[in-house]
Amino acid sequence: MNNSIATPRYDWIDQAKAFAIFSVMMAHAGSFVFHTPDTFIYCFIDTYFMPVFFFCSGYLGLKLLGRTECGERWLQRKDLMLLVPFFVLGTAYVTLSDVRLNGTLTQSPHINLLLSEANWGYWFIPVLFLFKVAMLMSQAIIGTFVKKTRMFVGVHVSFVAKMLLSIPLAYFLTKVFSQNYYTTYYYLFYLIGFMFRQYNLMEKLEQNKGVVLTIVLLFIVLFTASFFVDNSWRIPYACSLGTLMTPFVRLCSSLSIVLVISRLKIEKSKILGTYSLEIYSLHYFFLLGTDIWLPNQSIAGLPWITQTLLMFVVACVLCVLSVGLAKVIQAVPYLSKITIGR
Repeated sequence: MNNSIATPRYDWIDQAKAFAIFSVMMAHAGSFVFHTPDTFIYCFIDTYFMPVFFFCSGYLGLKLLGRTECGERWLQRKDLMLLVPFFVLGTAYVTLSDVRLNGTLTQSPHINLLLSEANWGYWFIPVLFLFKVAMLMSQAIIGTFVKKTRMFVGVHVSFVAKMLLSIPLAYFLTKVFSQNYYTTYYYLFYLIGFMFRQYNLMEKLEQNKGVVLTIVLLFIVLFTASFFVDNSWRIPYACSLGTLMTPFVRLCSSLSIVLVISRLKIEKSKILGTYSLEIYSLHYFFLLGTDIWLPNQSIAGLPWITQTLLMFVVACVLCVLSVGLAKVIQAVPYLSKITIGR
């Protein structure tokens, strides 16, 4: 009998991922289309869009901790399939970008993809894979230790031990295989997702409106206070006060988004959540031609409302085109497995 933790479909996760992936599209519209990565809305989006993804991934990843107890292999085929869009679509995107910029391939697209900063935008996929590996390694080490020593360890102690051991493992793996200095920082949100699932914290918070309101208000206060620290309208990293505030701003922002979205229950938005991996992997191809049909100029001088509306429109177009292309890929037998990995 398989006693592993089942993975039910959580509507609020699809809705949170939908909001996050649309926010990614808006952020990329500001960065790659309008070349204005410091708009007010971009700074607001930057507080939650990636933490929400890692939080949701951690929430759904709790089942990883039950594999060895159930006699399953600790690293499975479905884990490796996560890397398919990184290598297939990432390599294709790097190839097209290199040819478009230089007229020919200047270096191997595989090396270019792996060694470039942020992996040409595809960094989230290998980092999430490494986070899973770190958690699986921690599970295997703790499980082996308990079995060899025949030590009785309570469920909560075992869970905490696995969480703590996975942190240095995640740090080591991301430093070895990734050039992003901030990836280990996101692992904390991955762990928070685990803890929320383990202790049913999401359900408890949803039943307590006072706590939800407090988290939202705390985010507003911290986010506003951060602007007094940095007049350039960015969440500050350099100064000590900003460095101290940033994790709390991101944590409160992510929880606020997840809790508010779960209460809104916007059913039509779930399609973006279910296609979030496809949108993330495919939208870069549509960004390649934006300078042809959009003016290649900054929108820094426009009012922030106008900036937001322009980014919103481009984000809508990117989502529609990416979902449409994903459905075409799914209509071709086996093509989705080869390109998206599912």
